Amino acid sequence: MSSIDPSVSGIHPEWLKLQDFQDDKRPVSALVKFANNQHVDGHNSKLTTLIIALCNVTGWSADSISLKLRLQFDVHLTAQDIWDFNKQFMAARDNRDFDEAEMRLMVIMGRTARAYSVTVFRDRPGKRIQHTPRPVVNPFPRHWNPNPRDLAPSTQLLPGYSAVERQAHVKEMEALGLDKFHTKLFPLEEKALEQIGQQPAFIITGLLRRWFTEVLDAVRLLPPEHPLDIAFHDQRSAQYTQTMLNNLQKVFGSHEFTGIPYADGLIKISSFADGCRILMDTFFEDRLRVIAYLRDLQIRQQLASKPNPFFSRLDIKDIADDDKECPICREEFGDNDTVAIRLDFVNCFKEILCFDCHLSYPLGACYILSSLMCLIIAGIYILSSLHFAVAQMLVVAQELLSLNRVLA
Repeated sequence: MSSIDPSVSGIHPEWLKLQDFQDDKRPVSALVKFANNQHVDGHNSKLTTLIIALCNVTGWSADSISLKLRLQFDVHLTAQDIWDFNKQFMAARDNRDFDEAEMRLMVIMGRTARAYSVTVFRDRPGKRIQHTPRPVVNPFPRHWNPNPRDLAPSTQLLPGYSAVERQAHVKEMEALGLDKFHTKLFPLEEKALEQIGQQPAFIITGLLRRWFTEVLDAVRLLPPEHPLDIAFHDQRSAQYTQTMLNNLQKVFGSHEFTGIPYADGLIKISSFADGCRILMDTFFEDRLRVIAYLRDLQIRQQLASKPNPFFSRLDIKDIADDDKECPICREEFGDNDTVAIRLDFVNCFKEILCFDCHLSYPLGACYILSSLMCLIIAGIYILSSLHFAVAQMLVVAQELLSLNRVLA
């Protein structure tokens, strides 16, 4: 157990007095008697009783109790410390259940410490810590940088799981292609899950496979040239993440004091559950991004294989360097571009578009229409010029006829 000086524990001296219990007429067990000489290192009987109360009447997980003590009382005990002490305390009682006076004492302790739990205020104890598995050491950092393009150390969510490793992981998935994509864990995902404990890893793995099976089935049922509905599957992933948190609570107890506020562009990871939620979200994000890219690539290949009298499909390697700039987006063809489109329906109009702009029908159509308008305006200008020239020639011819008549 951690030894902490009570003078810096952050608990107000008035709270340590027994006045809180004098107004209650029902019998309560004395704190010292309740503690039974079992004390958290460096703390008195009252804090010891509070910790036991939080472990047995709130239904919170050991991680949530640790967070509660840290935020409200500046008492720094790990989830493992709390779980181990509760086990030690119960063993000293020969695992004897609490009597009515002891339960009343723990409920009062929870209320006095502002332990806002539904179970406390209903006088109905929640799931007890001794009925949950021992929590793993929290491997997540206190702050995390969510930007996948930032190569700073702050992007490391777990040892060996940072933006650099995730980029390599994305490339590995892209190399599979749609036909060989599977629902199994990839090496980077396995390495990350090994660090969060067997039961959380089992929960995340099962839900990840269920979600990704839905995604792959949706891709296979898509009509030709129809893109993946990314927003829908992203929404489904959020539902699976919530299911994961609910399952964690069933195993370890509720997570009532967790949150992920932003600070200076970083995400503050307050608890183990927060870290698990972020880890699962990164799994979803990387897989969905890759599957959407592969589907887009498949659509490109389908369109490129179709003959069309109005377009010529060109291999990027066969295009001159001077022509490798799309006239719509004004960007050069990138490394991911394999096909470009040349417009051939008008002989004098042979612009080369990148495939993305060609797929963006409104954008491409506007460009084509504007180009055709230019051609039409040019044609009208030419016709008007010809009309003016013919009119001038007629005027000259009339003048010559008049002159001939005069001379005659």
